[in-house]
Amino acid sequence: MKLHEYQSRDLLAQYGIPTSRGEVVKKSGEAAAIFNRLANPTCMAKVQVLMGGRGKAGGVKRMQNAAETEAFVQQFLGKPFSTYQSAGESKIVKSILVTEDIPIQEEYYLGVVVDRS
Repeated sequence: MKLHEYQSRDLLAQYGIPTSRGEVVKKSGEAAAIFNRLANPTCMAKVQVLMGGRGKAGGVKRMQNAAETEAFVQQFLGKPFSTYQSAGESKIVKSILVTEDIPIQEEYYLGVVVDRS
């Protein structure tokens, strides 16, 4: 099963696991209003593609204002995106997650592998 970050966050929330507030941008013109709702005073914008290394490739950035957030969306939404981990394969960005920017005290990563044998 492959999940985008926003889908994983929704799943965690269903089970009472706290996550930062966030909203998904799927079309141009939505990002400024989302920034204004979530900023404290900044937000994080995150390209939603199923590949690692998004941050190092410029797909995860701290947004200082609504105009910068709209520019980020314009830069990536509907366009191909790749990272050093994607082996040259690009994926079209269909959504961007905008979240409140909160200090991280602890960070965990979870991976699950199923051995069908």
